[in-house]
Amino acid sequence: MLLPDSFPTAGDFTAPDHLRETLAEVDHLYATVVAPHEAELAHRFDAVDAYLDNDGRLHPEIWEARRHIMRESGKAGLYGAFLPERVGGRGFDREDMLWIEERVYSYG
Repeated sequence: MLLPDSFPTAGDFTAPDHLRETLAEVDHLYATVVAPHEAELAHRFDAVDAYLDNDGRLHPEIWEARRHIMRESGKAGLYGAFLPERVGGRGFDREDMLWIEERVYSYG
């Protein structure tokens, strides 16, 4: 079925120009922070018994990697990008955040 031109998802899916630098920052954070953790912890993602600890919680190595990624994302000004600039965010609105989140989630 073809969508009418007025349908919300019809049209160009190119990120707005004002987000290009931020999306490049997301790509850089993934390449320099997230991907190395993924490679280091690949053995933990292969099986549930390696992914979880003896109590059924995420393995401590995974928790620490998540914390590190969150700290680095915060340092880069990406973690709270939706917050107002007056409190340290970038003041992005919901539409902007959809583009940013889509980029983040595209990595898996």
